[in-house]
Amino acid sequence: MATTIAAHNHPGKLATVNDEDADLARFTWTHYRGRFQNGYNGYLHRVIMGRICDGAEIHPFQLVLPIDGNFLNCRRENLELISREDWLAKRRRKAKRFAHQIQYSQATGYWRVLPDKSEHSTEEAAVQHLAQLLHKD
Repeated sequence: MATTIAAHNHPGKLATVNDEDADLARFTWTHYRGRFQNGYNGYLHRVIMGRICDGAEIHPFQLVLPIDGNFLNCRRENLELISREDWLAKRRRKAKRFAHQIQYSQATGYWRVLPDKSEHSTEEAAVQHLAQLLHKD
């Protein structure tokens, strides 16, 4: 089962935690920049990860990240402990995978999405477009 904890500064913001961590609701939590924090205990997701690690201190260079990307989902099965180096490597791989798909145009000042190169190259697309124009007659 899961329990929800409400933020005192945003009553509509609820964090979901496991029943083992329901006692954390006795503290006053604030919702700030997408995360629940407490002036004494720190971030809710880091407090819960500390409990998972049997009270071991989490080093500042270790990140506690939600697997689904939602910091309001602080259930134990949704949290992962990752080093900053691994997180940066993962981000670089993701950015490299999508780097060819978007491009910033200084002339227009807008970002644009490029066609998927896996289907065909730009030259092939131009040849197909010219062939369609020639066969319209």
